[in-house]
Amino acid sequence: MCPIRDVESYPLKHGIACLFLIRMQLNCGIRCLFYYVLRGNCNARLVASGFSIWPDLEGTLSEPSQCSHRLMAFATRLDSPKPRVRTRQATGEIAKMTMTAEKTMVGITVPSPCEMPNGLQWYDDELFVIDQLTDNVYVIDATGEVLRTIYTATENGSGITVGGGYLWTASNGSTSSRPYRSTDTHLGYVYKLDLETGETVDRFRTPDEGGIHGIEWDHDAGLLWLTAFNPKALILVDPSDDFKVIHKFEVELERLHGLALEGNDAIWCAHTSDNVVVLYDKESGDELDRVAMGHGDPFIHGLSKRDGTLWFGDANFAGSHGTAIRGEPSIGTIAR
Repeated sequence: MCPIRDVESYPLKHGIACLFLIRMQLNCGIRCLFYYVLRGNCNARLVASGFSIWPDLEGTLSEPSQCSHRLMAFATRLDSPKPRVRTRQATGEIAKMTMTAEKTMVGITVPSPCEMPNGLQWYDDELFVIDQLTDNVYVIDATGEVLRTIYTATENGSGITVGGGYLWTASNGSTSSRPYRSTDTHLGYVYKLDLETGETVDRFRTPDEGGIHGIEWDHDAGLLWLTAFNPKALILVDPSDDFKVIHKFEVELERLHGLALEGNDAIWCAHTSDNVVVLYDKESGDELDRVAMGHGDPFIHGLSKRDGTLWFGDANFAGSHGTAIRGEPSIGTIAR
């Protein structure tokens, strides 16, 4: 082992030997990194994969015999797919699978009316889109044409839904996308707004007093579905009874986002970082179905359903997660 950590305490010949070994290491590192660059888009993969090269290479200077193996293993690992485990709670079976589909799962797309289309909700023939950047709600048609704009007191807007004659928005705590406003609370709230003007009618703290992404009105029950972070769960509340919790079930996947009801018995939930949309049984929480988006597809934030088709919104915002961002906002359909 080369004594580079205390080189001054060694005679000159040892210092020369150490310099020779360091040169070998640098040459090795340059060759291996050049090899990886040739394999394509090194910088993008480093950033997108969330890797830091330095922890992976720490110690290689003191282990010259392992230099090539460790650097090559590092480069190979960045290219390797990361398998996930899929759990079928209803049957108890566990099947290993890759989260990414082999082909694109995007159907049609329409122009986004804003920079960060986070939540979206179809209501009649209009699509309500909340912009995480401005917290405005843009109402568009099926071609993407903006019909009107609704200004809201929402902060860090994430989810949106329409029900009971009102517009409901998920205010996901402190914003990092725009300057603070006097109406900002920096806390997780659900806002009840006038459907036409966006004026605040009421607001409710989230059941876990944390942030919130997804929100969906259950028209048959007159209740509201919410996503929760602590613990990761879907929660059904009664807005007419001080947001009383009626039912909830916990889920395994991270970063719950958009919600969309499927008939009377199930509900879709987008898990943005894994870029999958999972269909859960509303009572048991069992997984009934799953849609995995393709490599390079938009990352699903908002979710809504119209005429049997799931629509998505990609806010192009990763926040503290540092993942699930591809460089542009998107609104469209999921092809199944």
